[in-house]
Amino acid sequence: MRFLYILLSLLALGLITTANRLGARGLQAVSGDRLLWLASLCVPSFVVCTVLYLGVRPERPFAGPPVNAPWPRMLRLSGAWLLVWLAASAVAALVVGHWISYTTGVYSILCFVLIGPLQEELLYRGALFELAQRVWPSTRLWAPVIATTIPFALQHFQFHGYQLSRPALLQVGFTIPMGLVFGSLRSLSGSIWPGFVVHVLTNLPGAFGCGALSGDCP
Repeated sequence: MRFLYILLSLLALGLITTANRLGARGLQAVSGDRLLWLASLCVPSFVVCTVLYLGVRPERPFAGPPVNAPWPRMLRLSGAWLLVWLAASAVAALVVGHWISYTTGVYSILCFVLIGPLQEELLYRGALFELAQRVWPSTRLWAPVIATTIPFALQHFQFHGYQLSRPALLQVGFTIPMGLVFGSLRSLSGSIWPGFVVHVLTNLPGAFGCGALSGDCP
């Protein structure tokens, strides 16, 4: 089980971009450019993440939180994180002179706001979290949270060509507390869905504005 956790953690470092790139090639070979929008929408990587999630045989696949979940604690954690995130985003916008966007185009925005968060929750707070829970004793509640936060943060290097650039290091840096929050919600609720909702709300402010990497802002 430990081997499977390590293997999936390493594969996850490049899984999303690799799946979408290979998916785009396959779609182009079959249909030319007609279906390439599926790759822009992250459908190939979403399918792979879903298969991996189901492949580890989760105890409660796709289940929501139980009625006795600690909702007040989860709401406080979620609200505190979103307030901090919005404040940090506003400060960053003031520093650079514009609101920062991390994506452009309708399909890319939909991937960034909806499909991307869902596939990452299925992969990290789903498949990897399930494996981590089986590797570490249940009494060590933080072990699965940390064990899924580290690969979740490091996988963002793939979106920067694995270069140690300033934007890449910044993104990896702020995804560490993000992963701790999402992992804590998964641990508290026993479900991927609270983390998914907060993940969507976290990504939403970065879907509109001037591109952080494209250089198309004044």
